Amino acid sequence: MSDKQNTELTAAEIAQLWSAYLNSSMCNCIFTYFLNAIEDQELQSMLQDSIQLTETHLQKLTGFFENEGLSVPHGFKAEEDVREDAPQLFSENFSLHFFYNIAMFAVNFYALSKTLSVRSDIQEYFNNCLMEINEYETKLKKCC
Repeated sequence: MSDKQNTELTAAEIAQLWSAYLNSSMCNCIFTYFLNAIEDQELQSMLQDSIQLTETHLQKLTGFFENEGLSVPHGFKAEEDVREDAPQLFSENFSLHFFYNIAMFAVNFYALSKTLSVRSDIQEYFNNCLMEINEYETKLKKCC
């Protein structure tokens, strides 16, 4: 096969990148809320890492869209969609289980996205995401 970097994105790749953008922006909002509501220091540290990770993903995804001349999704925005001063609605134990479920969803999403991707740069991106979420899931299990 020729250099896949020079081929256009497939419909499946665009769909997965679009979904990844929406998922990352949603998770960024969720983690932002929980960061302000949770008191456990170890969990707060994990949430700060999670927020940084979602921001990195959003920057990379934005780059894919811009490089292809595609519109960048609006997604969710913490400044528009999160009331950071909202009271704590859930116990920290529930929150931990919730984060674990998000991680399991992400494992499935990134694995599927990788298999649907043809271009090597998109495959590499989703493979990196899969490795990152695996590391995150391992930290969650050790956390609490």
